[in-house]
Amino acid sequence: MDGAANRWPGPSLYTLLAWVEVELLLESGAQVDAAHAVVTDGAESAFGPGWVQALATAAAAEGVPTDDGFPQLAELRADEDRAQRVLDRLHAWMRTRAGVPGAPPAPRDDLRWSAARPGQDG
Repeated sequence: MDGAANRWPGPSLYTLLAWVEVELLLESGAQVDAAHAVVTDGAESAFGPGWVQALATAAAAEGVPTDDGFPQLAELRADEDRAQRVLDRLHAWMRTRAGVPGAPPAPRDDLRWSAARPGQDG
């Protein structure tokens, strides 16, 4: 793996929540087909193939209620702390897939997404 690919903190909470919000809009009947396609493709690229099943497993482990085996996404949107814990589990799942063809680089715990310079409180 090249140095650049090994220096990312992984998908952020906003990657997960963007997908959740578009899924919820789609379920409500809103016309968001194009947005759904773009966000779903982005999430697949960020988390890797098979991520939706990993999301279901992670959400269940965090006590998110399910409907026919799929997490009730409104629960994640309503509780960002829980969503962050689900994301942490997704990052752990991603680390187990390092080197799998098509899998994105594993997240690094020592890096984070930030609008501030490293080392500054922000």
